[in-house]
Amino acid sequence: MTRVLLAEDEALLREILCEGLVDEGFEVEAAVDGREALRLYRAQGPFDVLLLDEEMPGLTGRQLLRRLRGDGDPVPAVIFSGNLVLDDGEQAELGVGPVLRKPVAMRDICAALRAAIAAGPGSGAP
Repeated sequence: MTRVLLAEDEALLREILCEGLVDEGFEVEAAVDGREALRLYRAQGPFDVLLLDEEMPGLTGRQLLRRLRGDGDPVPAVIFSGNLVLDDGEQAELGVGPVLRKPVAMRDICAALRAAIAAGPGSGAP
């Protein structure tokens, strides 16, 4: 089963995402912010893919990824946000594809997660 680490600070959205991902066959561990996600990643990893909200207290999705990349960890990741747009250079630096824009359909999230995993660690997919 594919293990996903989800970091989302909005409780209702986190619950909806967890239920939707489980329904789609993913195993999900959820964090309430970037700091908890980093702690969970280090304590319960490895994970197959990360699904990160950009705008969270503590550490943003990008800050979390920069820490993991700085540790040499190329885990595939997908960032979603209501506002953020990454240019090609930052996508390459972080090893992620385009940011998913909130609101986003569950099918699009699942497709992006599967594409990131298929493309391989830190590849910048989808």
